[in-house]
Amino acid sequence: MTSKLKRLLEILTGKKRAAGGCRSSLADSGHDSIFYGLDEPPHHLVEPGAMAHFSGSVLCIDSRAVCALRVYADRVFVASFPVDRPTPLIGQTVPHIARSAVCGFDFDLPIGKETDRYDFELVFENGARECFFSYDIARLLELRDRLQRMRGGLEQLSMPDGPIVLLTQGHENVLSYRNSIIPFIVNVERYLAEAGVDSRDIRSVLDIGCGSGRALSAWYLDDPTRRLHGCDINEKLIAWSRRNLPPGIELVTNSVLPPLAYPDRHFDLVQLISVFTHLSLPVQRQWVDEIRRILKPGGYLLITLQNELYVQIFLPNSMAEFRQTGYLETVGRDEGLNHYGAFHAPSFVPGLFGGFEIAGYFPRGKIGGQRTIFQIASQQDVYILRRSE
Repeated sequence: MTSKLKRLLEILTGKKRAAGGCRSSLADSGHDSIFYGLDEPPHHLVEPGAMAHFSGSVLCIDSRAVCALRVYADRVFVASFPVDRPTPLIGQTVPHIARSAVCGFDFDLPIGKETDRYDFELVFENGARECFFSYDIARLLELRDRLQRMRGGLEQLSMPDGPIVLLTQGHENVLSYRNSIIPFIVNVERYLAEAGVDSRDIRSVLDIGCGSGRALSAWYLDDPTRRLHGCDINEKLIAWSRRNLPPGIELVTNSVLPPLAYPDRHFDLVQLISVFTHLSLPVQRQWVDEIRRILKPGGYLLITLQNELYVQIFLPNSMAEFRQTGYLETVGRDEGLNHYGAFHAPSFVPGLFGGFEIAGYFPRGKIGGQRTIFQIASQQDVYILRRSE
């Protein structure tokens, strides 16, 4: 019996989780006020029978406050851990949200040799509970050989230092950066599969806004025979990538405006991870035309966009405008940099991407309504768009 069918039968028969486990989840509904990030343990470092270190942060942006995590192994309660570790960067960024400066968790958990899945449940100060996320150990065992192969390749790659990491990730944690590389490609392949795309058919990739090559490294570890290209407006990042990424990955500096120096109909997939989030609408429209030009007919665009959750966090006074128009901009000092923000509602997307059809839409990065671990762009919406023939 497949895991999806098994879970469906559990829902239909009303089967409950033992010991009061994750019975329900706002992750499955349209409303989700949880903003989170998991730093450890990455997929390739989880070993049944060994200890795993879990660390990350979780923040509730409404009036509730998360105080603990409860962990269940195959629905049996295992332990509870506090959510109280200092998170000064988050606290400085969103000081108006309760407990933002102490929303971290950090604990060790033994991974049972016979355990298929660990479920994590949020506990709020008012005593309420809510499912957080699941760590599918059985799935990792299915991928074990491939993950170990990529792990061996990862150990050979150079990592940027903290200041370089900060330029693209918003933090200087090199270990967290490293740990996110293999999970990136694991999740991208899940998104593609949900959109009906076999990642093995993707033979050429362009990463626009590639930064220090985190995503390109992931594509390379998965299959070094792919044609991989990256471009970025930051000359410092491109220079670092040229010195340190594996040979054969082609890298160029580009401007905020197109065109790019690639021929027509050249790539199977173009990805923009948190790029349109920092461009004005007229410039976004120019890039849509350029991306359509360089994609092969039937090729795919993988893009992430900031959604209503980001407006709620950073621009709560603009919620009415965003809900009315489906789009919002905050003009910063320089277009293309983090100070310039753009926010897209799902209703706005079809009109922006002329010449494309939506093959897959994953609100806040979720798959099947469930929160993903190691999101590819925090909790931005993920879209797989197919270029029309």
